Amino acid sequence: MTWSDATDWVNNLNTGGYTDWRLPTTTIRCFSLNCTESEMGHLFYKELSGRGGQSILSSGDPDLDLFTNIQPYYYWSTEFDRFTAWNFHFGFGSQPANGKENEFYTWAVRSGDVTAVPIPTTAWLYITGLITLLKRRNHDS
Repeated sequence: MTWSDATDWVNNLNTGGYTDWRLPTTTIRCFSLNCTESEMGHLFYKELSGRGGQSILSSGDPDLDLFTNIQPYYYWSTEFDRFTAWNFHFGFGSQPANGKENEFYTWAVRSGDVTAVPIPTTAWLYITGLITLLKRRNHDS
């Protein structure tokens, strides 16, 4: 989707009862690889053991299994200026800004947690399990 479509979609997203979804944050253009200043860069390099110039799908990190349907391509991020927006490329680990008319993938995040937006039923099961786990943890404390 275009950047405009991505922002409209994420601003109207209501999954698992949450309505505070947003696009991942990027504040700095990084011309080299190993850019970890953005949320997507941190996910790629720090959490999923990605390597610059290589697809995240080849990282071999077991945490990669927590996500479904990651594409080794561009994902939209925050706005850069009137005509461009930041994006992160999961095929190379790069973090450029491109024209908003391009069609890239979109990854919704909330409250600092980066997660792929799953199918609604899967999201409901995930959130229900998480709430149950947190309640059990607080009860045992």
